[in-house]
Amino acid sequence: MNCSEIGIKRDVMKSTSILGLCLILLTGCDSGKKTFAKYEILNDTDNSIRIIVYQSWISNEMSSETVTLGVNGDTWESDKFQTSEPGGQFYPIGSDLFLYGDSVLVEFDNQRRSIHKLSNTKANGILLQENYQKIINDELTIWRYTFTNEDYDNAELISDQ
Repeated sequence: MNCSEIGIKRDVMKSTSILGLCLILLTGCDSGKKTFAKYEILNDTDNSIRIIVYQSWISNEMSSETVTLGVNGDTWESDKFQTSEPGGQFYPIGSDLFLYGDSVLVEFDNQRRSIHKLSNTKANGILLQENYQKIINDELTIWRYTFTNEDYDNAELISDQ
């Protein structure tokens, strides 16, 4: 064997070793912990709540979705969705989320109501994520909006017209 053959074999072995090391590192590395999130709407009042979410910005037609919550602790939940990369998103895909609406009508026992609009957001508006409580549990973040008896008291009376 001459020196050039030895050099070629050494280069092939070196390349093979580096390639093998790369494969071990790539397959042995964790691509990261997957994290998930979901949204919850909690009724912490003594009244049943009907929530109608209107969506007109998605298309030229008005569409709506209705959620009904019983008294004291009844909850609506969105599906869990992945937030970590790759493939994560900030909001779930689908039409079952209040944050997709441009206005929301909240009725308490058909006696009182409050209206939440993107164009006229209130400090306690359900359409603003900043008004949601962020609860972090290991791999799941829950964004929770809670209706309280104060929300009921602040809602306007529905007149008998």
